[in-house]
Amino acid sequence: MKKINQSSVELFFDFVGIDNSYMNLSIINGEEVIEVSPQDKQKVILSIEFPTEIILDISGKNMNVDTVVNEAGKIILDKHISLTKIIVDRVVVPDYFLQKWPQVNDITTPYFGFNGSVKLRFNEPNSFYWLLKTKQ
Repeated sequence: MKKINQSSVELFFDFVGIDNSYMNLSIINGEEVIEVSPQDKQKVILSIEFPTEIILDISGKNMNVDTVVNEAGKIILDKHISLTKIIVDRVVVPDYFLQKWPQVNDITTPYFGFNGSVKLRFNEPNSFYWLLKTKQ
């Protein structure tokens, strides 16, 4: 029997590379580590227990060559990974929520153009309460 705090989470990613070179993404869910690549259709399905946090470990970007700027200093191409969609227990999380979650240092963004870690916090007792929070 499924516990009330157990949920299915689907994470969708978009990989943008430069010269067929992409960033690396590892998803850490407790003891489970999932390697995600652009060839994997960018969809990952996880089983979680609320409250929890999932860690996205991102690497493979060389800041000297993986951000292309024009003569005016404007970025025209940037190697990055974007979190494009989340589904929790078959409920699609609203797009506007992705613009205010996750928190990366002092910035809120679903755009990851850096090496480092991002914590996706599911900090409610169950998916029902967490999904209610996304509607605010």
